[in-house]
Amino acid sequence: MLPTAAFAVMNEDIESASSMTRAYWEQRGRNGFDYGGENVYTLTPLGYYMERRRILLEKLDAFFGKENRPLDVLDFGCGDGFYSLHLVGDFPNLSFWGCDISVSMIEKAERLRSRAKLPCTFARSKGAIPFRKCFDIILAVAVLAHIVDEEQLREIVCDMARHLKKHGKVVLFEITGGHIRSGKTWKRRRPRDYVQLFEQCGFNSVSEDFISFPAYNAVGRFIFYGAAYLLFGGDFLRANKNYAYRKGSELFMRYMAKPGGKPGKSDGNSLLIFEIDF
Repeated sequence: MLPTAAFAVMNEDIESASSMTRAYWEQRGRNGFDYGGENVYTLTPLGYYMERRRILLEKLDAFFGKENRPLDVLDFGCGDGFYSLHLVGDFPNLSFWGCDISVSMIEKAERLRSRAKLPCTFARSKGAIPFRKCFDIILAVAVLAHIVDEEQLREIVCDMARHLKKHGKVVLFEITGGHIRSGKTWKRRRPRDYVQLFEQCGFNSVSEDFISFPAYNAVGRFIFYGAAYLLFGGDFLRANKNYAYRKGSELFMRYMAKPGGKPGKSDGNSLLIFEIDF
């Protein structure tokens, strides 16, 4: 484990996250829409997003279901607390904490927690983990791909190492592909880039899983992103709010898209588990 002083410097650097990143997530948090009784914020075609999430939840349920002992879990980049509240509701042995840089998301998480009467603790983060405790597991779903700067990403991963108990684990779910691509607010890395980074910060790679839909990669995303640009001026959230667009993506995923593809070669999402090596 790195010295406390070194981590104090890291936390200062992490907490200098760009105002553009914070503004982006504040806007996303305030512009969600109701879908099936939950608030949805995704810019991804909704049919694809929901099918991918369904498979991820099955995998997370299987992972946490193997543990019968009490576990302290941090949901890093928790958003509105969806995963925390889902998992703590299913597994009473879990105690959840969640943090996010978005004020609006944390406000939503608190409202959902109060309504569900579930034992979760949520807090605003400036980038670094805001809790003065160590965890058995840190869960990060679709968070690190939005850290574009590599040095800041390394500092965040090392901050995770500091906040884990002995032999604690990180469960990471991120977009990955065969080569690196990036935009203003995201960076699609290769699975091996995450493996190398975590190993540099003192982790061992435990397992790798992958969710991809070849038909969506080849056809579906061009159809739905093209339609979003043509019909909604590139406003993907507004496209998802439209019933016909949303229903079209749902039907495509139901009848045309089956899981497949190879990690490190196909575009998709990697579920990576790391264990701290001390």
